[in-house]
Amino acid sequence: MINVLIWVPLFYINSWRGEGIAQTIENIVKNSDKTKIRYTLLVNKKHYYEVMEELHGNNVDIIPLSIRWLFFDKIFIAKDNKEYNFDEDKDKITFNLLDAIKVLYLKKINKKLDFSFPKLFLHAIRILSFTYASKISRFKKYDVVWMPVPIIQWCEHVAGIKVQSFWDPFAFEYLDFKNVAPYLMKKYLVLFKNTSHVITQSNNNKEYLTFFYNLEPDKVSVIYNGSPDYSGLLVKDTRNSFNAIVRSFPSGRILADTKYDLFEKYKKEFINKSLLFRLQKRLTSKTKIIMVSTQARVYKGFETLLYLFDKMVNRLADSDLILISTAEIPKDLKNKYSHLYEKFFEITRVSSKQHAFLYSISNLVLHPSFVEGGLGSYPQFEAASVGTPALINRGRHTDEMIGVFGEELSQIVCDFTNIDLTISKIKELLFDDSKIQENIKIIKSAYLDWKDVSSKYEKTFIEVAHKYGK
Repeated sequence: MINVLIWVPLFYINSWRGEGIAQTIENIVKNSDKTKIRYTLLVNKKHYYEVMEELHGNNVDIIPLSIRWLFFDKIFIAKDNKEYNFDEDKDKITFNLLDAIKVLYLKKINKKLDFSFPKLFLHAIRILSFTYASKISRFKKYDVVWMPVPIIQWCEHVAGIKVQSFWDPFAFEYLDFKNVAPYLMKKYLVLFKNTSHVITQSNNNKEYLTFFYNLEPDKVSVIYNGSPDYSGLLVKDTRNSFNAIVRSFPSGRILADTKYDLFEKYKKEFINKSLLFRLQKRLTSKTKIIMVSTQARVYKGFETLLYLFDKMVNRLADSDLILISTAEIPKDLKNKYSHLYEKFFEITRVSSKQHAFLYSISNLVLHPSFVEGGLGSYPQFEAASVGTPALINRGRHTDEMIGVFGEELSQIVCDFTNIDLTISKIKELLFDDSKIQENIKIIKSAYLDWKDVSSKYEKTFIEVAHKYGK
């Protein structure tokens, strides 16, 4: 049995899922073998409840980043979150003059305070205390320290046997990241010098690390991400409830420690359900729902997707096309494609069950990203798990998928800048049932079980602990 500390106290203004690492950590922990390994997850105290809600009862101890714990071995959370239900607790939502002031002004003030010198200084001192204090006995019980992200301040000073993750070199390959690239370059240079082992998610990444950072191939393990399976999250076939979408949309559990916090979280649920109500009123026998689940960033191909959608609307004029996006569409793109405004449905910050529901009511999922760090955890697997086909934009990650899983996967990949070819494939996946079923079958053939992925992480941590431990 070994003990592994997962060092991920993200910056206090980030969300827990904001860095894309949350799902990986959650699935590794949930599928771990408790007879071989025990995880401890160190998180920012702001994220403590969110992580507890997801991982409580699993093979993990969760510690909120706090100087109180560091010096006195006490976990302290100021307030207990109360659980509310969207449908049952509407009467607990109050809104008076004070609430109006908070909504209109407090959020803006808080945003400014988030970057105020005192807050930044205290956060920096807290992180610095932890990194240097990792040399004391409280940290010596951990056989391995796994650092999934490099962006945490002073993480290079953490003592012990360290395993560092490397997700993708895109920050060094696009000038959009010219401000952050030098910082990450220096960070990785120091981290790799003091790291016992590196885990990355694709062979392309390993090649990059051995070429540009001169890492020995034996020091780098390639572990693909697991593939998400949403089938178990759906209580029934939601397509049978197509005319009752709002009622079928899973209500989110709301954890809140203040009435203001409850209002903010309730507001998101309320707006999402309102958008679905609008969607329900739009539905006809000619409606086809296209879904995209990615971030609204240039390298994610978001603008390319909207250009493609604009062309689709014109060429498939006999159909009423609708676009569901789990990311907020940037204002400049809404202005650019203002004639499509009524076709956009931005349903954001959804739970896993709500995400599965959106996939299940969609006719097709498009994944426009040019760049992904590794194989496995992509929207096409989420979509196929609930019976929805998907088409993926070509990138180096899809080339590697084809190389690993076979040429058959090329049938689900298309260069989205080739408008004619892409629209012809989309038309097949919207109207040809045999093509739809073939697409889903091919995607599932490349499925990677998170249990197998978790066991590979376990094996790597155990080997590193035995090789470098005293």
